[in-house]
Amino acid sequence: MKNKYMMGALLLGIISLFASCSDDNDSNPTLIQPTEFTLNTPEYINSTIDLEKSTGLELTWSQPKYTADNAPINATYEVQVSPTNNFTVSTDEAAADESGEKVPDYAVLSNTTQKCDISASAEEMDKALVKILKWTEENVPAEQEMYVRVNAYILEDTKRLNPIASNSVMLKVKPYYIELKDATPTMWYLVGNMFGAKWANDKNIGVDALPMFLKPNFSYDKKTGAGEIEYTNYFLTGDYNDKAECDGAGFKILPSDFNWDYSMNAILNNEISAKKGTIENRNGGADGGHIVA
Repeated sequence: MKNKYMMGALLLGIISLFASCSDDNDSNPTLIQPTEFTLNTPEYINSTIDLEKSTGLELTWSQPKYTADNAPINATYEVQVSPTNNFTVSTDEAAADESGEKVPDYAVLSNTTQKCDISASAEEMDKALVKILKWTEENVPAEQEMYVRVNAYILEDTKRLNPIASNSVMLKVKPYYIELKDATPTMWYLVGNMFGAKWANDKNIGVDALPMFLKPNFSYDKKTGAGEIEYTNYFLTGDYNDKAECDGAGFKILPSDFNWDYSMNAILNNEISAKKGTIENRNGGADGGHIVA
């Protein structure tokens, strides 16, 4: 039997708690466009922040007024940084410009939140400065001004509704050089004996753990390495009906760190039997069944 299993390297479950933002009813008030909201001044405002020795910079802000009565709304917040306090062209916009005419003056950090606080990545901030100012290892300054602001919006499907940016706060930082390169595509590996290998708890890649393949002409996320990978081959068939056969039938798909707690497994009908044709990410939860053809 020939089976083709295709799987995204990252499983992203997006649950929208705010549906049909434009509707006007009792449970879903009408959105208005906020005019301002405030990024609070951090306690460390007068310090010089060593980005290399820092992990995160704590930021807090007020909630934008998205309804007439300021009802709680699940807004999404992203952190933006600029060395010049100009927020006109992002690094992502400049990278997507095939003409090469757009020059970036700010970057958007990858982590977002629906709370009014975040620990912003110091490493990402430093990478943004290196990328925008085109530093080499020899010309990184001892100190650098860095402006930070928060951008808020309502996420409805893929649409960003009613965006509004906060005030910016100027921080003094001590930057360092980071070599800029695209993230390596995230890989997953098949482990089991359904394709002639054996169950193994090590990283004997190519023998006991078979790598899945990058999709040709697929663009992988340059920041995270997320993207689609696939594996096409012949699989051995076998039943999975009793405990005596559990250890000998099927396969699982492991992430690149080979942590079984985050493997891809089959959904179990009961303690023993796997539901064929179903795959789920264990994601730190209870162990699942072997995937079977």
